[in-house]
Amino acid sequence: SRCTLKEQSLAFGEVSISNRHERYITIKNTARNYAIFQVNFDSLPAYTEIVPMKGRIGIDSTQQLKVIFYCKEERSIQKDIIIDIRGGKPLVLPFSAQTVIPRVGILQDEFDFGDVVYGHSGIQKMSIVNDSLIPATLVLDLRRVETVSYTHLTLPTIYSVQISVVAVSLKK
Repeated sequence: SRCTLKEQSLAFGEVSISNRHERYITIKNTARNYAIFQVNFDSLPAYTEIVPMKGRIGIDSTQQLKVIFYCKEERSIQKDIIIDIRGGKPLVLPFSAQTVIPRVGILQDEFDFGDVVYGHSGIQKMSIVNDSLIPATLVLDLRRVETVSYTHLTLPTIYSVQISVVAVSLKK
């Protein structure tokens, strides 16, 4: 069987840690009979999964494979993914990905609410900045007691957002 890959390489580029990233690759069968393929498990890069791992491709047909990359640490990965074709040459797909921790910070050094009287609140602006070339997802947890909820905040690349910080006095 004669098969080709539509993609010359699979470069995820710089991606944030602890996020699932997906891409698709396509195998084309150019032969006059069915092609049987199987992804060589030993060639899979770390933190990578391919669905489906094996299958059959019809005459003059294509098969799309989903490549899932999920890594929880900073790492640079480069490896060839090998897809074996029964009765044909193996397909080689260069893979690369670099996981990074986004650079996110708070512009203010401190917040001074002064004296907050019981039953009242004080409000200050807080500026959060993402200096990264990748989006960052933050979980803001400003609670001291279990009954207070927290919020999720997504920052696009090179972006800043202002949120309000509220101090409430619960002491008499």
